[in-house]
Amino acid sequence: GASPGGELVAAYAALRAARKRVDEQLGKADAQERRARDAAEQRRAGEAELANLWTTTGDLFATRDQVKSRVQDISAAVGVVEGWIAGVGLECRQATASPAAEVEAAVATAAQG
Repeated sequence: GASPGGELVAAYAALRAARKRVDEQLGKADAQERRARDAAEQRRAGEAELANLWTTTGDLFATRDQVKSRVQDISAAVGVVEGWIAGVGLECRQATASPAAEVEAAVATAAQG
């Protein structure tokens, strides 16, 4: 029959082949684990980016609201200034109108006298 040495060599060859298959499977498992880790890392990075985007969007809305509020303040101030200018203009017209009327009255009085 087969020699004990031959069986030993065959068993060793089978063992090496099995070891090679196990190593291949471990390599595949490692690669899958790496891919899963990379995907999880990318997902975490994406979530962080999304959170930053939400924060930025929130900041933009807050800034927009501040700007709108500031514009309303400025509009109100402009309204006050316009009112003041209109008031000053009215006072100026009254001031310039009244001496003219007084002069006309004085002229009329002098013409009669």
